[in-house]
Formats: sequence, C-alpha cells, structure tokens
Amino acid sequence: MTKKIALFAAVLAAATVPAQFPGGAEATKLPCPCPGQGNGAKHSQKPESLVGRYEGTTEEGGAVSFRLTRGAKIVGFTLTDATLYCARGYPSERVTYFPDYTKTATVTHPGPIAMRKVSKRNPQGKEFFLDEPTPENQARQSALFKGKVVSLSKPTGEGGAIVLPNKGFKGEVEYETADGPTPFPSSENPLPEWDPDREWCVTKPIDWSAKKPGDPGLLPRY
Repeated sequence: MTKKIALFAAVLAAATVPAQFPGGAEATKLPCPCPGQGNGAKHSQKPESLVGRYEGTTEEGGAVSFRLTRGAKIVGFTLTDATLYCARGYPSERVTYFPDYTKTATVTHPGPIAMRKVSKRNPQGKEFFLDEPTPENQARQSALFKGKVVSLSKPTGEGGAIVLPNKGFKGEVEYETADGPTPFPSSENPLPEWDPDREWCVTKPIDWSAKKPGDPGLLPRY
C-alpha cells in the first residue's frame, strides 16, 4: 500500500509538492542508576512475560489495543479514530494533502499476526509486521500493521531515566479503503479512468504506543 500511495504521489507531482513525513523518534535507553551498582549498570530485575493485553494511544488521539498470546501471535488489534483522506473519482491532487473530504474510521485485524524474531531468550518475539494486499480490480479494505517491543522507563529528577524491566510496544498503521475498482497509474496509463463516484480513502502513517494496563513507567514518544 505504501508503494501504491508513493506511485500516486509521483504521478501527481506536477500538481503538488510532496512533503516529508518525519518518522517516530527511537527510544533512547539511558544508564540505570541502580543503587550500589554504579552508573550504566543494567537493571537486575527479570522482565515479566510479554503475554497479555496491551492498551495505548495514537498520535491522532485515538486508542489502540490488542493481545499477545503465548504462541507469539497478535490478536484483536484495534485502532480508533484514524483520519481518512478521501477522494471521489481519480484524485487530481495528492489526497492526503488535498482531500475532497475527511472522515474517521476504526482499523481492526482479528489476527493472528505472527511475531518475528522469536528465540529462546525472546519466546514471544520482538516485532510484528503485516502488509495486506491492495488489489486494484475490486472493492477492498486493507492495511499495514507493524509494531516492536520497547522498554518502559521512569524519569529521574536529573534529566535521565531508569529503564524498567517491563515492556511495551510502539508501532505504525496505514489503512486504505475503496468501494470499487481503482486502476493503478502506470507509465503506460498515468491517469487511469475511475468511476467518478468511486470513493477512495487512505490514512497517513499513524504512530501508536501501548503497554499493559497498570504497568508502571512511560512509553517512548511516537
């Protein structure tokens, strides 16, 4: 889906100037000032199992929730209040900047979405990734789901932070919907014909973060 949106942007570049989307900042693990261990020592407490329910928020003010199973699968993924940028007929301008209208949607996936980088040390894995297909010859709802395990932290009073043993997730979702066929642009057919009443909607990449309810500590910023 990301490739398709990029292709639309390339075809419409003469009409609009693409803007850069800043990616989410990576979390920085600061040294843990554990008493008696010296600066830079690792926290000695064993992390809890990653299995369980996670809840959090998105950069657009929505909510995100899902469950990680003992079998290293993400199930019941739900993200609310995603902003959809929509066009009727083939868009004459980049739709995420010049939509005909916007609306909100809830993006869901029942799962299972398999976790990756599963090992003896990480029995539930370290990340997940699913990019659903976006066929051009039919109505559809498709999305990209990705997330990775991140550390929770507790700020100290000195501008630093203690890295806590429990973990959370941060990730990104993209979503696309069309109520009928939407032929893709190509070098042979750069401006394909769409039904003038065809509705096509996409989101921008939406960053999110989540942790187990009740777990102490802060998640990295989006």
